[in-house]
Amino acid sequence: MIDEKPIDGSRRPIPEPALSPSGRLYLDAAEAPGGTPESQRLRRLWTEDQAAGLLELAGESWGVMPSPILRFWREFARSYLTALCHVPGLETDPSARPAEPGGDELRTMAERVPPMKGLEYLTPEILLRLWRELDERARLEAAGHSGGVSAWLKDRDPNWRLV
Repeated sequence: MIDEKPIDGSRRPIPEPALSPSGRLYLDAAEAPGGTPESQRLRRLWTEDQAAGLLELAGESWGVMPSPILRFWREFARSYLTALCHVPGLETDPSARPAEPGGDELRTMAERVPPMKGLEYLTPEILLRLWRELDERARLEAAGHSGGVSAWLKDRDPNWRLV
């Protein structure tokens, strides 16, 4: 759990992701009630869908992440978005998929996760499942956007666009 410092100067905790024995990534909100509207939105999205929470965490609105755990999961989601941006012909073929990380890359990622609650349950297979869930969630959100994937990415965060 980390502290966020809102405009009024008080400190409110942001819960950190944890992993359940079944491999579900969740925010341990019991440790950090309250918070700013942004952290409440993150909690709501994460409760709705872990991939929605990861996509929210990837946005620039969060600024610098002081927690190594939050930084890791933010970079994981950003890796997916970067791969999505590099899919050739995505605008004309929405079924095109970003390349999934290979076994060695997934093992390396799993080894680099900082200490967190439930780390003993993390495997390369769980990371691959989370990657695929990010893909499903991104496609679901982009399908509801009138401008397609590139416009969805831009609306989500101006720094994300197809390159």
